[in-house]
Amino acid sequence: MKCDIDDAIKTLENVKATLLPSVQKIVVLDRGWVVVGHISDKGDGEYIINEAAVIRVWGTTSGLPELQAGPTGKTKLDACSLPIHIPAHSIVFSLDIDEKAWEGAY
Repeated sequence: MKCDIDDAIKTLENVKATLLPSVQKIVVLDRGWVVVGHISDKGDGEYIINEAAVIRVWGTTSGLPELQAGPTGKTKLDACSLPIHIPAHSIVFSLDIDEKAWEGAY
């Protein structure tokens, strides 16, 4: 079994990221990206979003804040299999969400 140090470091960083305190939010990023997931502040100018999905299609009739109550039947989500690392300056704003309404959505 070959051990690649870069893979080991990446794995440890991902484990560490899952141990940071987090809250589930919709996060609007620069360049038009909108993500939902558990966001954590690493404290070094970077945020990590675990258990995330990109909101590709909002599927709303009254804008993005409608999704705070959960996805609609027309919302399209693309689940992310690994944590998303985001520089703090890329965050435009975030919305608190009803975590129960989003449970199992992606």
